[in-house]
Order: sequence, then C-alpha cells, then structure tokens
Amino acid sequence: MDYTIRLVKKEDIPTLATIYKSYDEYWTQESAEMFFEWWFNLQQDLFFVATFESKPIGGIVASVKPWWKGKTLTDCELFVHSDYQKQGVGKKLLEKLIAEAIIKYKIIEFECLVDKIQEFPLNWYKKLGMTETSLVHIAGEPEEILKKLS
Repeated sequence: MDYTIRLVKKEDIPTLATIYKSYDEYWTQESAEMFFEWWFNLQQDLFFVATFESKPIGGIVASVKPWWKGKTLTDCELFVHSDYQKQGVGKKLLEKLIAEAIIKYKIIEFECLVDKIQEFPLNWYKKLGMTETSLVHIAGEPEEILKKLS
C-alpha cells in the first residue's frame, strides 16, 4: 500500500475525529474534533497524518514536556482506520513522531498510556522495547474530590 505521512492540516481534523471515535463508544464527532483541535493548537509540529489517495487513514500526536531526567515525549495518541490496520501504518506514524521529536526537541524518553486489559497495543509496545512502570494512572470526579477535601 502506498501511503504518505505529513503534518496534520486543520481540514484533516473532522476525518481524523471520525476514525478516532470509532475506537471508543464514549467519543462523539464533536468531542473528538474538539480534542484534535486542542492537540492541533498545543503541539502542531508533532501531529502527523497518514494518507492514502489523499484521504486521512490514521494519525499520531504527542507533546513534549520537561522532566527531571530530560525532555519526554508523552501523552501519545496513535490511531489507524480499521481498514488499514496491520499494514505498517501505525509503525510508520510512530517512527515519524519519535524521529521528529528527537531532532526538534532532543527527547530522551517516550511514554504513553495503554489499557492493560487489551492485549493490543500493549504487547506491540512491549515488542518495541517499552516496559510497564510502577506508576498507576488514577482519575476522579472534581466535585467528589472537593467534597472529600473539605
């Protein structure tokens, strides 16, 4: 398959949102578009799209943050339309993202959140040399937290 990878354009966002929301029943077209517009404004230079016949088929984005040991590429979102999965698109998107972040920001680490319940993509990331850390992702409802703080 002959596809290209380039920086995302604002007009790609609706199509990328449609692909992204197909991964999770909680996302709507509107919320996914707002999410990608936020990313577009936050880290546009590390937001890539894979296209086939000029049509977006997947994307990747992450941000760079300073950390105690150096700049870290974090909060990665990688997604590929189901019709184009298992064809190397995700691999090439991740390769492009990390290579650009090394060149532009001199990153020394890449981290992301992955659902432990699903075998894929967790095992894929492990094959790439990534390991689970001792950190635990936690979340809560702000109003409930405030109640318990008072």
